[in-house]
Amino acid sequence: MAFPARSPEGEGTPSTIGVALDGLAPTARHRLLFCLIAAALFVDFFDLTMGGAIAASLLHTGWTTVTLNSMFFAAAGVGAAISVFVAGLLADRIGRVRVLQICFGLMTGGTVLCMVAPTMAFLVVARVIAAMGMGGIPTIGYVYLSEILPARVRGPWISGAGIVVAASSTVASVVAYYLLPMGMWRLMFFLPVLAGVLLMLGLHFAPESPRWLDVQGHCESAAHAFARIAARPPTYPVAAAAGRATLELSAPPAQSIDLFRPPLLRRLILGTGLAVAATVTSNSVVAWLPTLLLARSPVLQGLGDNFVIMLGAPLGSLIGYFIMARASRRRALGVSALLATTCAGACAYMDRDTGLIPAAFVLMALINLICTIILGIYLPELFPTRLRARGSSFALTVSRISLIIAPFAMAALLASYGGTGIMLSLMVCLLAILILVLVLGVETASDALRD
Repeated sequence: MAFPARSPEGEGTPSTIGVALDGLAPTARHRLLFCLIAAALFVDFFDLTMGGAIAASLLHTGWTTVTLNSMFFAAAGVGAAISVFVAGLLADRIGRVRVLQICFGLMTGGTVLCMVAPTMAFLVVARVIAAMGMGGIPTIGYVYLSEILPARVRGPWISGAGIVVAASSTVASVVAYYLLPMGMWRLMFFLPVLAGVLLMLGLHFAPESPRWLDVQGHCESAAHAFARIAARPPTYPVAAAAGRATLELSAPPAQSIDLFRPPLLRRLILGTGLAVAATVTSNSVVAWLPTLLLARSPVLQGLGDNFVIMLGAPLGSLIGYFIMARASRRRALGVSALLATTCAGACAYMDRDTGLIPAAFVLMALINLICTIILGIYLPELFPTRLRARGSSFALTVSRISLIIAPFAMAALLASYGGTGIMLSLMVCLLAILILVLVLGVETASDALRD
């Protein structure tokens, strides 16, 4: 299949290769690449989720303090903020797949250090290194999926990846339930190390995003990458590729400053606000819920309640799988945020005897649905290919920086107002999502992915 040259009128118009990718029927290679990225997301979020459970368990045994735990969570925010920002810049320069490999190398090495940490202070430093890899994996992983998946399955399949992400939290809770009471937290760190090594090997065989290769002027490579994904032999003539590359390189290259100018500025503000609210909400639940439960219950009962609540997360993504092929992005986000705000407000004044566990289960499902839509589907769709990784990374970098502050704010709320303060803060974040969608929201479901 030959891809004629795109006109050099600014970015933001679908290229021929982009239209071809959007119009493909899902192939076996699509499914294989989806499974690879979904596995990468599983390992990444397993590592993130187990950190909260490990910190809560170590606090219960006296090996750490609330202050050190806040530093532990903030360390993950620092490392992830660095990772997200740098990964976005690099992914638009050296490619999506290569950056994913680098991120897994950092995550694996940092987690090895966590596994052998002699003190909590050492563990905090090691967590920074691991998080420098963990932050970039979902950022670039979702960008990669959005660029290779056909338009008609992009929403449902990425929601399917959200099911895998949510399952990772559930699996981490199960593993924590059995291992942490026996003091085997170091073994928990070993599991993502082993998986990380295997995934780095798998990424070595993954094709680069044809969209990214195309906008970089690597037209012949883009055609071959397309052929690998589409399961069709490449027919792109070398001479045509050279001519197309000349046209591509004659157009002005996209600059990061373009994100801060109309028409992309509105989308950047929208994406950044949504990413901050969604990330703070999700990470606060995952990080602090075990602490809240263990403060009110024996270790086994608290970890068991945490496991039950985490089962709501896959349900949220499962709902997304069925609705994202039909519902608009704005409507799905608006309705979900409204329901979650109401549920968080109710949870603020409940306890275990008055229905806190089932209400928190529903809240977890809604939060995971919201995060899947925002971080996995909506955010990458807001930006053109030339700036997709940088636009997503800017929004997520700001959100990660907010995670440096959020743990200390949550610790202060916990000390002053208990679990009620934590839940009311989640309610504020969810209300912010609703307002942003109503005021600034744009619809992307019906648009071709822009290049």
